[in-house]
Amino acid sequence: MKTDTVTLTASPDGGFSFREWTGDGTGNPTRTVESPLGVDQSVTAVFTETYDATITGQTVAEGGGNPQNAFAVTLNKNVNPLDAPVVVSGSLADGTAKAGQDYTAGSGSVDFLGGEGTTAKYIETEIADDAYVEEDETFTVSVSSYNGGGSTTITDATITDNDSATVSIAKTTDGSEGGANGEFNVTQTAESSTDTVLSYSVGGTAASGSDYTALSHHHRRRHLGHHHRAGDR
Repeated sequence: MKTDTVTLTASPDGGFSFREWTGDGTGNPTRTVESPLGVDQSVTAVFTETYDATITGQTVAEGGGNPQNAFAVTLNKNVNPLDAPVVVSGSLADGTAKAGQDYTAGSGSVDFLGGEGTTAKYIETEIADDAYVEEDETFTVSVSSYNGGGSTTITDATITDNDSATVSIAKTTDGSEGGANGEFNVTQTAESSTDTVLSYSVGGTAASGSDYTALSHHHRRRHLGHHHRAGDR
């Protein structure tokens, strides 16, 4: 018996991806159908829509209450009710912010069912409220799996600091001619994660050079309760 052989290749339109062939023939993604002359064959190409996911980092604050919405997850369109749920799985990952110090580590998934997608779902975490004066810090999401068929775009979340510090200079010891040097106590009300730089000079009714040794430079300090003598260089 003579047969005809037909080879089929699926070519989805933009926004769709090929899932499978059903019916007669063999092979995926290229389908081969052998049919005896005069015998009908039935083959169906099954396509599914593709979805692009966007994970947008939010601005969260120390002392802002917990848990907080750290990332908003959206799709570029709602999931077709005929499609399987679209699932984004992953875990929080360090940037300049560190898990266990600045935020609580976590992993999990966000599911979009039929009709969902363009309304954001959120990834939550707890933000630590420490006592350090520090710059704003960032962390992100590491995606471990995504079944939406499209792209994933991720931006960092930012933790804003709620601490501040004041630097003050107070005399602790008067200087005397031929005796003790004058001393000033430089204090900072809270410790900072980066160096605090204080620029200063010494002045008053006493004359620089004849009554005391001139001072004019930068003082760098991170910690509390530092003493500086007026005669130091």
